[in-house]
Amino acid sequence: MDEKLLLEDPLLSGLGEITPVWIQIWQRNTIHIVAFSVFLAALILLLVFRDRLVRHPRWRDRARNTALVVSAVYMGLVLGTQPATTYILIAAQNLKSGMTDLTFYLMDPFIFFSFAFILLTVFLWGRGAFCGWLCPFGSFLELLYKGYERLFPRWTWKVPPAWHDRLVYLKYFFFVLILGVSFYDFYLAEYMAEVEPFKTYVVKLNRGWIFVAWFGLVVVSSMLVYRSFCRYVCPLGGMLAFPARLTSIFPLVKLKRYDYCGTCRIGERLCDPQAIRRDGSIDAAECLYCLDCQVNYYDEELCPVLLLKAKGRAPEPPPLATRPPRASRRKAERMAAAGLAVLLLAPGTAFGATLVVGKEAGSIGEALKRARPGDTIDVPAGTYRELVQIERRVRLTGRPGAVIDGGGEGPVVGISAAGAVVEGFTIRNAPATHDTHGAGVLVIKGADGAVIRNNRIENTNYGVWVTGANGVAIEKNEILGKKELDVEARGNGVLLNAADGAVVRENVVRDARDGVYLEITHGARIEKNDIERSRYSIHTMWCDRGVFNDNRMAGNLVGLALMYSKGSEANRNVSVGNSTQGIVAIQMIRSRMVGNVLIGNTKGLFLYNSILNKITDNLIANNNLGVHSWGGSEENEITRNTFFRNEIQVKHVASRDERWDGNFWSDYMGWDTTRDGKGDIPYESNTLVDALLWRYPAARLLLFSPSLQFLWMVEKQFPILRAPRVVDREPAMEPMFPRWTEILAAHPGRPAKYYGEMEKLPHMPGG
Repeated sequence: MDEKLLLEDPLLSGLGEITPVWIQIWQRNTIHIVAFSVFLAALILLLVFRDRLVRHPRWRDRARNTALVVSAVYMGLVLGTQPATTYILIAAQNLKSGMTDLTFYLMDPFIFFSFAFILLTVFLWGRGAFCGWLCPFGSFLELLYKGYERLFPRWTWKVPPAWHDRLVYLKYFFFVLILGVSFYDFYLAEYMAEVEPFKTYVVKLNRGWIFVAWFGLVVVSSMLVYRSFCRYVCPLGGMLAFPARLTSIFPLVKLKRYDYCGTCRIGERLCDPQAIRRDGSIDAAECLYCLDCQVNYYDEELCPVLLLKAKGRAPEPPPLATRPPRASRRKAERMAAAGLAVLLLAPGTAFGATLVVGKEAGSIGEALKRARPGDTIDVPAGTYRELVQIERRVRLTGRPGAVIDGGGEGPVVGISAAGAVVEGFTIRNAPATHDTHGAGVLVIKGADGAVIRNNRIENTNYGVWVTGANGVAIEKNEILGKKELDVEARGNGVLLNAADGAVVRENVVRDARDGVYLEITHGARIEKNDIERSRYSIHTMWCDRGVFNDNRMAGNLVGLALMYSKGSEANRNVSVGNSTQGIVAIQMIRSRMVGNVLIGNTKGLFLYNSILNKITDNLIANNNLGVHSWGGSEENEITRNTFFRNEIQVKHVASRDERWDGNFWSDYMGWDTTRDGKGDIPYESNTLVDALLWRYPAARLLLFSPSLQFLWMVEKQFPILRAPRVVDREPAMEPMFPRWTEILAAHPGRPAKYYGEMEKLPHMPGG
């Protein structure tokens, strides 16, 4: 979508403008942004006035424990926010490529504010402000260690100083290594950055077993040795510690120490991060700013200096070389903190009558001006050449033959009132533009619950465009795009932007760019639609909890494309004869795909970086490639599917085998001596022969030749040539999909091209 789309027509000036996506995200999270900003501002105040806070140990303990709980639970698990090295890699790549569009960094407001906090505090107080107070995973480890130490005080271990002094440099090595690799192979660097188990934490362990195992190892080691991951391994911690290593350039605000701190050694023994050196000075690069040493500084029952002073045996000692900051430094500290606090707090800022057009009013526009909320406007047959703007909750009903003609201008119908209804019209002739003027019907913020029903929308670049309105229903419409245009020049049949709870049901869409396109729209129901001759039939981006059931998609480039979402379902869809994929799932998590028919596509099902999904009881037949699974698509339940006569059943790109038990495979050569309906020997797909066929499609001409049969036999006899593959240990002997023979007879077609026009598809990882 364009970043800014304006409505310039005077008749529609009241509809306002459509704001950029990042602003919509901020608006939708206003309450959380305000709460998060207040939390960050409170942290700033605590750090600025730490000298007063530490004089009251109980209040310090309460403030710190509260901050840790808020960071670990609210920030990490509720908001799902965790600054990580990956964000640094992305920023470095953007700088390398010359990207100057800063709006990219505003797409996640909580990450933006977190890094703003880091950027301004790391040069005042070092890494400890973030690592010790704000990092969700670090806060989780801190709380866990405190609880464990209280229960099992003898089962914790302190790293010997000689080891500690060497191990602290590991985190710098990891950060520099990952950053360096990113300039040569960004994706490899991303995998290396998984050494930070942050993602596993914020998604509540909803990942593959290897990530959960690593998470468990980090947690256990950090319980036995105080936050061992944060102190020795964390690449992000290594990056944040650099300013403290360059004190000649970045003179940090230093914590208070006495000249005698190097003699009593109390601070050194009590410091869990081991950031206090033998001479009593503080290593700012390792300090997590827990402020325990500052509490001790004022403890008249613990600090030897104060005890001696109380007995009159020693004068008040001067501070160590790391004395409190000068007045100018203190002033700069508070000014910077106040500026950050201001930055963080900124986001806080009855039965109706019936009016008949031609009797009570001369035009639709005039009737709308006279109508009151709840009225019905009855529009007789005829062509009405006007742009219609609905600003009140009315029912606009067209009799058979009623036409609203935009005359090449648009949007033809604009809706800004909640609960308004438009039904029974032919709506036509909007311009071929890629802004809101090209819409047949435009529904904007404030029009929650609007209904567009039983209309024919033709010769408009966009059929129905909804932005910022929730609960809109689009039902039983026929939407015909500008088929004379190239597919990329067309608009979408239905476009939903920030339109939670939308219902798109029983519509017919032809010749659009995307039949139905959704972005940042959660809880939508897209059901029983019929879509042909489009790019993507149904295309989603960042849409959670969607329902995509009982749709028919034929003759498109792609059938159903679900991207960057979780908790969705796609059931009983028919996706046949599409030039590329039948169903695409990219970064889909914990979703369901059940009972779908995928026939005659280049690829029946395409999985990329999708995990923990349930894919069962589907018919995948007569495709060039049945399932293409790669990019970390693991831990999916794939069972009871019927794989019938796909030229290649599975292309599985991974480092290890994947088990898909209980499916039917038409090329299975085994037997069932026990007559339990399951094959006695496992089925294996993704063989070397398969790999040869998908790498060199022309080799399909040799599919049944002696040479390929010989290669297949050699692979069976000599496992050294074995490639990672899909293994079904209980292959079904009979197809399980109901009425599968009738369905195949009704859809005998096969795709004309192997990879067709894949280059025209945005957001699609490689082939």
